[in-house]
Amino acid sequence: CKGSFSSSSQGQFRAGAIVVEKMIGSCETEFVDFVLTWYMPHFLGSSGKDISVHYTKHFRNASEVVEYAWEKRSQLLTETLEPRKALEESSLPSWFIRKLLDCRFVANTNTILAKDEGLFSVNESPTGMCGCLGTLDQRTCSGAYWTTFYPQLDASELHLLALRQSEAGCPPHDLGHGEFNPNRQNFTWPDLVAAYVIQVYRHFLRTGDSPFL
Repeated sequence: CKGSFSSSSQGQFRAGAIVVEKMIGSCETEFVDFVLTWYMPHFLGSSGKDISVHYTKHFRNASEVVEYAWEKRSQLLTETLEPRKALEESSLPSWFIRKLLDCRFVANTNTILAKDEGLFSVNESPTGMCGCLGTLDQRTCSGAYWTTFYPQLDASELHLLALRQSEAGCPPHDLGHGEFNPNRQNFTWPDLVAAYVIQVYRHFLRTGDSPFL
């Protein structure tokens, strides 16, 4: 295995390549596995506070991540495909299956699970709206995925929204911009009240979690 790297004239890293050399005979086939991993242990909020990320409880560096992922690669692939397989083999309406699968993509791209497990949220807009977390209105249409497959995370985000309820009883619009804001939010959009009631009731119907309710 050989590695090669190129630099700019200023000596800054620009690109890299890993090459594996093999002798392959006529009509032969060879497979080479490469693993790319990274380790980003910090999550800096807009105020500069570092709330870290949850996987630092299990991994100390990128090497440990790649060792775990490589050893369990078949299991991880199978388990990743299980929700889709279960949905497609179910008797659910096709429109609902599509909806749940469409709502799934943010699980891989736009979610934040802090080192403190109580801090979980979907980032509605990482590059716009100043990183608005947990927006209550968008949860109304996308939250069914979390309620169905990750009820603990669903309950966690709903609870954080309850903590930001205004003194007048109005639910908040979000959990903060660029970081989790624990302060109450005085938002008066009437649809947010209905949105919160619907989502809490949906969670209860799916889970039967009376203490949460």
